[in-house]
Amino acid sequence: MKWRGYWVAAPTPFKLSGEIDLNQFEAVLERYVSERVHGVVVNGSTGEWFSQDESERNRVSAFAARVIRSRIPLVIGCTTFSAANTLRLIDIAAENGANGAMVTIPPYIHPTNAEIVSFFKQIDRDTQLPLMVYNWPRGVTIDLDIDVLLEIAQLPNVVSIKDSSPDEKKTIELLNRLLQNNSELSFFGRFIHASGMENLLNVGGDGNIDGGGLGAKFAVPYFEAIWDERIVDAKKYSEAYEKLSNSLISSDYSGKFASPISQLKAAMRMTSVNAGFVRPPYQDVYDKQKLSAIRAALIASEIEVQELYVT
Repeated sequence: MKWRGYWVAAPTPFKLSGEIDLNQFEAVLERYVSERVHGVVVNGSTGEWFSQDESERNRVSAFAARVIRSRIPLVIGCTTFSAANTLRLIDIAAENGANGAMVTIPPYIHPTNAEIVSFFKQIDRDTQLPLMVYNWPRGVTIDLDIDVLLEIAQLPNVVSIKDSSPDEKKTIELLNRLLQNNSELSFFGRFIHASGMENLLNVGGDGNIDGGGLGAKFAVPYFEAIWDERIVDAKKYSEAYEKLSNSLISSDYSGKFASPISQLKAAMRMTSVNAGFVRPPYQDVYDKQKLSAIRAALIASEIEVQELYVT
C-alpha cells in the first residue's frame, strides 16, 4: 500500500534521569494508533536519535515494532554520520519488522551533489528495506537540489520522499517534475495549511509528517475528507490545524518558545499523553511565561475541536 496521509514523527520519552522510558513510549505509540494516524516514524529528529547510542536506537526500534504490530506503517529513522552505520541500523530495523527506513544525508559534513547521490546509491544497493529519503535542510545544512532528488528517486528501494525544504516553490517544482516522470513515490510535504491544501488539490502529493502529533485531531480527518472529496470539511480542518501549528512553530520549523522538541514535550506533558523529558543539549521548558503561552495554544486548539464537532 502506498504511504500517504498524516504521519507522526514520534518523540522518544526520557526520564529526568536520562533513561529511555519504555512505558511512556508505549502509551505514546498507542495514542497514535487510537487517533488513527496513517503512519509513524520513530527515531527521527523528533525522536532525538542524535542523543542515543546505537544499542539504544535498536532497542527503541524493536520496541516500537512490538507495540505497533503492523497496525499502521512504521518507518525507522536511520540517519547517522556514515553509510556503514546507517546500513547497520536499517538491517536491525528490517529484522525488527519495520516497514521502512528514513534516511537523510549525513549531517555536519556538507557533501557535494555527487557525494550525496553516491551515498544514497550505496544505501539503496545494500538494503532491501523500502527507503524514505528525507530532505531536511534545517538539520543537515543542505537543501538538496531538485536534480539530485530526481536522480535519487529513481533508485529501486526508494519509495518515498519527505521534503522539508523551507522553499515551498521548490518543493512544488520537485513534485511537478516527479509527476511528469510518472513517479509513483509517496511525496510528503506541507500539505495541510492553506497553500498546502491548494497544492494538494491542484498539483498532487500524498501526506504530511508532523513532529509529535499535537495536530492529529485535525490532520487525520483532514486527509480523510480530502480522499472523500469533502472539500468544505477539509478546509475547516486545515484552518484549525494551521492555527495550532502557527501558534507553536515558525515557518523555518523552529519553535516559538523553545527548541522544537523541548517545546513539544512540554506541551505533551500538559495533555493526557506524557512524552517525558529531553536529553542534553536540549533543555526542558520551565519558564512560567513560556509554559503559559504553550498551554494557551493547546486550550485554543481544544476550543477549535469542540466548535468543529458541534458544527
